[in-house]
Amino acid sequence: MLAVIEWKNLIVEPVTQMLTKIMAYLPVLLGALVILIVGWIVAKAIKRIVDWLLKLIRFDALADKAGISEVLKKGDLKISAGEVISSLVYWLIVIMVLVITVDALGLPKASDG
Repeated sequence: MLAVIEWKNLIVEPVTQMLTKIMAYLPVLLGALVILIVGWIVAKAIKRIVDWLLKLIRFDALADKAGISEVLKKGDLKISAGEVISSLVYWLIVIMVLVITVDALGLPKASDG
């Protein structure tokens, strides 16, 4: 009988506690996943809007006149100046979404240290 009690104390109770903690953390994890997915969709949509706006104002033509396109060609980049701007906006939004997700998970940030 003593061996059964020890077995329960050594194995069953820690596993039960671990599963309880995992189940309590699951809604937080699912919420963070939703934040990531929605943030990624928003970032893609805003990138397309910025790309469309830059084409609407003919940003690439302005970049050609300013010499920005020539700098990109010298750097062996195959994308236009407008695509560079829209990609920067996209990645800034993605970084903000990642920070929000880390905050939602309750993980410590590098700036907290």
